[in-house]
Formats: sequence, C-alpha cells, structure tokens
Amino acid sequence: MEQNSNIQLNPTCIMNVPLDTYKDDFTFIVNKEKFKTNRLISDLLSPRICKIHMTDPTVDTFYINTNNKGHFSYILGLITFSLNSVPNDELPFISEVIEILENESITNKESNH
Repeated sequence: MEQNSNIQLNPTCIMNVPLDTYKDDFTFIVNKEKFKTNRLISDLLSPRICKIHMTDPTVDTFYINTNNKGHFSYILGLITFSLNSVPNDELPFISEVIEILENESITNKESNH
C-alpha cells in the first residue's frame, strides 16, 4: 500500500510578494473618487470582488458609495498586512466599506470589530 504525504504552501508567503509592483488594472470608485490598484489586491481586500472575478474575470471596476465620508487609502493601506493606525473619526467610513467589500478578515485590534 502506497503512503501519502501532505504538503502545503504557507499562506504567509504572500507577505513576500511585492503586490504594489503589479499592473494597476483595477479601479475602485469610492464616492466618485478613483483609486487604481491591481486585481490581486482587489481580490484580497474583497471576497465579494473575488467572487465576481470567478464568474467574470473581465470586471475591472467596483463602485462603493457610502453614507459616511472618509479616506479609502486606509483600506488600500491594509495590503501591507501590518497594523495601521487610523483616526477614530474614520471608523464609521471604514466599517461601512468593510461591509460593502464583505471582508470579515479586517479587524479592529482595540475593539475586535
């Protein structure tokens, strides 16, 4: 009887990938303001966009309209996988965007939201 071994690529290897060097081929339009990034980053930030890309890989734009005002650059800054300091007055906007992106992997370390 043949024995099998299990192998796996460690998910932390993504930390070594220079994500910002990929072609900016995806646009977030947040409250009418454009933010260019790449598809890989869009998929990492948003399970919703990732699902869309599974059925239609040509989608290159995602619209976000929020009730709260804020800076989407804080969301894009999460791609470093480091703790990011965010002003408390940005949290309502960020929470709204996280909900739209359907990302349950973004956490607030102080309040665990």
